[in-house]
Amino acid sequence: MMRVLRTTLLGVFLTSAASLAFEFLLGRLFSVTLGYHFAFIAISVAMFGLTAGAMIVFLWPRHRDRCILPFFSWLFSLSIILVLFIYLFTPAVQTKSLTGILMLIWIYILVSVPFVLGGMVICLVFEKYASQISHLYAANLCGAAAGVLGVWGLLKFVDCLSAVMGAAILAFFGSFLFSVHERQRIVKNVSLVCAGVCLILFCFNTCGHRDYAPIRLQWVKGEREKEPLYERWNTFSRITIREVDDVFLLWGPSPLMDYTSFEPDCLLMQIDGDAGTLLTRFNGDLDSVAYFKYDVTNFVHYLKEDADVFIAGVGGGRDVLSAMVFSQDKITAVDINEQMIAAVNERFGDYTGHLDKYAHVHFLTAEARSYLSRSSAVYDIIQGSLVDTWAATSAGAYALSENSLYTVEAWEIFLDHLKSNGILTFSRWYYERRPAEIYRLVSLADSSLRRVGIKDTRKHIIVINSLSRSPVGLSTILIKKTPFLPSEIDKAEQIAAHLQFDIVLSPRYAKDDNFAVLASRLKPLMVRNYVLDITAPTDDRPFFFHMMRLKHVFDEQMRNQGFNSKNLNAVYILVLFLMVAFVVCLILVLVPYFFALKGNFGFIPKKLSLAVACLGFGFMFIEISLMQRLTIFLGHPATSLSVILFTLLLSCGIGSFLTGSIPAARSRAVFSHRVVVLIGLLVLMGSFHLGLFDFLQASLFWVRTIMAVCLIFPVGLFMGMFFPLALKVIANNEKNVIPWLWGVNGAASVFASVLGTSISLFFGISWQYVLGVLFYCLSFLLFRRE
Repeated sequence: MMRVLRTTLLGVFLTSAASLAFEFLLGRLFSVTLGYHFAFIAISVAMFGLTAGAMIVFLWPRHRDRCILPFFSWLFSLSIILVLFIYLFTPAVQTKSLTGILMLIWIYILVSVPFVLGGMVICLVFEKYASQISHLYAANLCGAAAGVLGVWGLLKFVDCLSAVMGAAILAFFGSFLFSVHERQRIVKNVSLVCAGVCLILFCFNTCGHRDYAPIRLQWVKGEREKEPLYERWNTFSRITIREVDDVFLLWGPSPLMDYTSFEPDCLLMQIDGDAGTLLTRFNGDLDSVAYFKYDVTNFVHYLKEDADVFIAGVGGGRDVLSAMVFSQDKITAVDINEQMIAAVNERFGDYTGHLDKYAHVHFLTAEARSYLSRSSAVYDIIQGSLVDTWAATSAGAYALSENSLYTVEAWEIFLDHLKSNGILTFSRWYYERRPAEIYRLVSLADSSLRRVGIKDTRKHIIVINSLSRSPVGLSTILIKKTPFLPSEIDKAEQIAAHLQFDIVLSPRYAKDDNFAVLASRLKPLMVRNYVLDITAPTDDRPFFFHMMRLKHVFDEQMRNQGFNSKNLNAVYILVLFLMVAFVVCLILVLVPYFFALKGNFGFIPKKLSLAVACLGFGFMFIEISLMQRLTIFLGHPATSLSVILFTLLLSCGIGSFLTGSIPAARSRAVFSHRVVVLIGLLVLMGSFHLGLFDFLQASLFWVRTIMAVCLIFPVGLFMGMFFPLALKVIANNEKNVIPWLWGVNGAASVFASVLGTSISLFFGISWQYVLGVLFYCLSFLLFRRE
């Protein structure tokens, strides 16, 4: 049988690789074209499609008399290309109007088509070769693992749209293999021709001139895409650089700034068509960029001269230029995005003045927190000016790299790397009507200082605000491990008065009672009663930018918070989609179930179905919580995601393969025993992993990677065993029910992917992990009673 299945196994492998690659690339496209908070929906859309495909196979018994597998595999491959082209020319209107809502519904239906067809292909194979389900499921999981690795590697060299073509090529080769096995000559030849055409398009799109590339973005954030001067993709962002009419911009300018005294020349750099920074033309004359002295983000440089500066987030190089303007001794600039550093220093190096050529300036590609945790260096200034992005990693909207910079644990690391009289400074937007983001920043500062043993935190914090007469401004917080000296407070007050900035919090003054309370023992009461969530984020809830409380999610007036509105609306989208996912999953399960009751679809095992659903919930909850927790531990989000998912999927595939020799008669007993082992492993890992992470946080990346793999692999090995074991119980007698069980598992995964993210956001990653363990316990109990 295995010899007969070789081409089919490879076909399943390639189909799964193409499906998962398209899913991840779709998340990247959503982040660029729609918004970062839509990116995580790609996972749910993919699972919805796979589930719908399984239910179609279940409700279409006539397919068993036809050799349709190669044809549907070819349709799956073709749909990836067609959906991509249709999507690129679809203007997503992001409004609350009926047109905008219908447009989004159309997009979700459109992009689900390839996954529906892919789900049908996998289910057709599973049903046809039910006796080999362990090997087929192993091929499915290992193919998904290869898709993760392929996307990570491919996006280092090509753009996202070309990578989609690469996924389609894999899918066409899968169709070719299925047609070889089924002896479908026409489909075989057509698949080879289509793969060749896609390969030509792939090469032309990646190697040809950008102006003539056949596959290009047409719409970004509801507007026609204008041709950029520069464009680069990587695994977690799309960087564009273009000319702008309004070339002068300080984030928090002083009212004293004389705009007629300078002739600034800037280019706009954007991440995923949204978050922006500026590249400043610099000819080596620091007087030409002396206007940076009027920006509140650079207030710290007035207090620390001849300093050793660490900058978290290079952006367009403005913080580096600012430190140079203030004649600081040494500047270390770290950014997680290698494409941004390359653009500033290489492609536009002549424009920006080749800042990396200065002896006292050092650029590093690294995640700031991870770099500091393994470094012994200490600094006079650690600066993070508006370090954020409205871009999503492949993991989705709630695994943003910058979230890990705004936690108590991260700021403890920053404080540990300050010299005895050093200053930590961060800048965030100040919305006068409700300055929740600054409140949360002060709350974070207070909790971080208390964590390092400081009780009277008020003496260690100064907050300065620009544009105090405008509804929207910028605030900069200054934090010291030692109390601010009277002379330092005097100097801060003098400079603020001269530049017409407002000091909203200092050891001597508080603009309002809330600021004073946030740096006192009364903070817990205020935090609990404030309308938005301003608790200090931790690594268990590292979502600094998402402050909407669950009870206010549908309050439109509450979501209108100036510059905070985008992030608050992201929470609204998440909860809204959670409700939609619940309804969709009920439809996906109940409609086929009632059809099955009226038709000749065979016996549907209710308890086994519930057990399989619990497996879906448990797997997704554990997977998402591991991704969120280990991404912080490993550092770089894209690399971490690839390591985590590849290891988890590969180990699950190996686990499934190992069940191949287990006879169906023993499947029930083996399932029960190994679930108990898995639960023990999960409890053990959940109890000790935080201490282990703290112990290894300063280790080299490869050491942390090996430890992460060692933690994930045994867990994944057992997690991959349960679904094939569950199917073996019924496969020999009722193999037509396999699509039903696959669909139930998929429907549970659809809902669990959104529910798990919501649980992490509102209650913490730990709660999601605990619930994942409980679902495996429930699956064990249901399986024993079947």
